[in-house]
Amino acid sequence: MPLKTEKDNMEEPRVLQPGMTGLYLRNLSANLFGFLTIFALNFFTPLEFFEETRIFLFKEKGRLLFFLIYPVVMVLILPENITDRRANICVYG
Repeated sequence: MPLKTEKDNMEEPRVLQPGMTGLYLRNLSANLFGFLTIFALNFFTPLEFFEETRIFLFKEKGRLLFFLIYPVVMVLILPENITDRRANICVYG
């Protein structure tokens, strides 16, 4: 029987695998926090705010404002979006 050297007596280092429990708990707590935040915002927002917004959009000229602002926003955002996609295609394509 061959003699064991010091190198043979050393055990292989064990790599600890991360558990999925912590990941699931973080996900659950993030979802719960998000749900409670939305609930609090809905609970504490006064109903008069929604009523005023609805009156402005449907009875006053809010629709006209929407159709005037929407194209302006698209003209401002679309070129940035196109150049960003071209940059991504150049880098990843």
